[in-house]
Amino acid sequence: MKVCELERSLFESFPKVDAESWDHVGLSVGDPDSTVGRVLVALDATADMVRRAHDGGANVLLAHHPVYIAAPDAFVPRSGSHPQAAAAVFEAARLGVS
Repeated sequence: MKVCELERSLFESFPKVDAESWDHVGLSVGDPDSTVGRVLVALDATADMVRRAHDGGANVLLAHHPVYIAAPDAFVPRSGSHPQAAAAVFEAARLGVS
C-alpha cells in the first residue's frame, strides 16, 4: 500500500468535510507514492513522535491532531524561536517519515 492509498482509505472512513474549517488534515510531509512499511499512531505529531516512529521502523506517523494549523515560517530543527511544528516537519522530512 502506498501513502496516498492509506490517506484515501482514511478519508473514506473519516471524510475531510467532517473536519473543522481551520483544521489541517491529510498528508503534511512525505512522498505520497512511497510504500507504507509500518505506521505509528499518536495523538500529536511532534518531533519526538517522528523520531519514535523512525526508531521503531515506521515510515508513517498517523496523528489525531494536525502537525500545524497554519504552516510555520520555516521548517527548522527545534529552537526557542520557532514553534514545535517547525521541528516536527523538519524531522519528518529528514528521516523520511510521512
